[in-house]
Amino acid sequence: SLLGDPRVIRVRTSGDKIAALLIEAIQKGDSQEEYYSARLIIEAGGLQKRSKLRAAAESAQSTACLQLFADDAGDIEQRVKSVLKAEGVEIIPEALALFVGDLPGHRNLANSEIEKLALYARGLGRPLDLNDVRALSA
Repeated sequence: SLLGDPRVIRVRTSGDKIAALLIEAIQKGDSQEEYYSARLIIEAGGLQKRSKLRAAAESAQSTACLQLFADDAGDIEQRVKSVLKAEGVEIIPEALALFVGDLPGHRNLANSEIEKLALYARGLGRPLDLNDVRALSA
């Protein structure tokens, strides 16, 4: 890079499709520190515990592994309640259920929709109802 910082290479794979190549890179990085001239980030989706790639990454000295989980409906509902509470906004349970059910699975998109709902409700002077949620999703 221009400023001398290490480059970052990001690889996305699902399962063990290119596991052999990635395992080789992990092993070489462990045995030969000078092998890497860049940082390698591997996004591999939901790897099973018996996955060869997961086992190689978890056992290597030069790697860090993070297991991230998708939000479930309860997590999303809690986030909606938290944002609305911070804004001093109330929502009836039926409207909350409809809103949460319509949210996209992608966290950033869901957060944008939650912010939109909070902005809509600001200064409304009453709890959000089904008509409000339907108006925003139209």
